[in-house]
Amino acid sequence: MRHLSLILSAFVIFFANTTLAQEKANTEWAQGKPFYLVEDFPANSEQDPVFPNPGNLKMYLHVPADMPASAPVVVVLHGCMKGAEQIMSWTGWNDLADKHKFYVIYPQQQKPQVWNNIRTGNVGLCFSWSGRNGKWKAIGHGEDRSIVDMIGYLKTKGHGIDEKRIFVTGFSAGGAMTNLMLAHYPDVFAGGAPLAGVPYRCADTLKQGFDCMGVKPSFLTRSNNGPGCEGLGEACMDPERKKTPEQWREMVTSHGKPGFDGAYPRVFIWHGGRDKYVDDDNLQEQMKQWTAVHGLDQKADNASTTLKETYADHIYSEYQDKGGNVKVATLIIPRMFHAVPVEPGEGKDQGGKEAGNHAVDYGLYSSYYIARFWGIVD
Repeated sequence: MRHLSLILSAFVIFFANTTLAQEKANTEWAQGKPFYLVEDFPANSEQDPVFPNPGNLKMYLHVPADMPASAPVVVVLHGCMKGAEQIMSWTGWNDLADKHKFYVIYPQQQKPQVWNNIRTGNVGLCFSWSGRNGKWKAIGHGEDRSIVDMIGYLKTKGHGIDEKRIFVTGFSAGGAMTNLMLAHYPDVFAGGAPLAGVPYRCADTLKQGFDCMGVKPSFLTRSNNGPGCEGLGEACMDPERKKTPEQWREMVTSHGKPGFDGAYPRVFIWHGGRDKYVDDDNLQEQMKQWTAVHGLDQKADNASTTLKETYADHIYSEYQDKGGNVKVATLIIPRMFHAVPVEPGEGKDQGGKEAGNHAVDYGLYSSYYIARFWGIVD
């Protein structure tokens, strides 16, 4: 967790004169502080990597009451055209956090801004998972650093973070950004869970980003009858964007954190089989990437193909190391479109909120099962 320690040092300098504000915040947070915008998380319109938040994101935070001395952190990333408030409402992460005592951070993309000819933000409120307009920044010089800075901010407020239990998840563009965060900061995150995501470094240009998703820039499907297209109206990933497991691993080891030789995060990949914006072929491509990174083959090791016995309409696969530890898991719901799966209810494994086509009751509460995979809920 050396990277997080360096970021924390930068924050200590930045907030050196905020002792009274910090003491006030600590008193408030001891009683819990539900989802709110962190006003004193610094803006950085010039994208100067010397200072915190070079991606110029906003930070929303949820702090449960009566937090223990050391608690996990979950970072939740929204999709395009949406924001922190929507993904918070749909996924029910705050409810899980209140019950099981962990912090939840919600980074928020901003609309385009220009400062001294420097542009930040995104017109569609998408995170820059394929670089900004296809132009990659050095690791730690953009939105990736901003997200990790938010974790560092928590520590400056005197809150005990369990640095071995920091996780990231996201939907759609947030799912693709999840994979980027795992590749760029494997020493910070213990696990990740992309929903409707795209593999790390699938795209190097804006056009390739759409080809990976399987749509045109208009977000209409790339082709209804092209190679690899399963059916009418579904997204269709360009076959040229697909890679072998070894090639996908090379993307992470060559473009991810330089010189990293530690254990990579555990990954739980989710997708809908009828997704019309991000082809479900991306689930297999992500599986190939992360199993190869972990040195595993691509043959599932679990005997059962379901995660929840009372709900059969899904396929669950586990990929284990020689010790039987699950390093990568995938779950596909064949009839699901581009959505976050929820299951509203009062049961232990129920929660989330339906929201049109964006969050749908498919009989599986994704946030709960992701948190269980990470070991932060019972």
